[in-house]
Amino acid sequence: MVTSGLGAAAATRMAEEGATVVVTDINFEAVKSHAATIPGAIALEQGVTDEARWKEIVDQILANCGQLNVLVNNAGMAAPATVEAETLEG
Repeated sequence: MVTSGLGAAAATRMAEEGATVVVTDINFEAVKSHAATIPGAIALEQGVTDEARWKEIVDQILANCGQLNVLVNNAGMAAPATVEAETLEG
């Protein structure tokens, strides 16, 4: 999620340092609103548990930017499983 907190701060700071920033969130209206505050930012809708959407996102980034140098995966959720036992289904 990049519309608030650490994700928003990371996106803003990277843009200040000259990066082309692509921001994603499941809440597309919020991500569009936040991207509008970052010069040159690209906003895309994404639910991070959707594996097919990840491929689409990477393909869009490569098509628009030519390369992907840094990924900040900042989605947060509470899960009862350990990292090793977690699945995409939850």
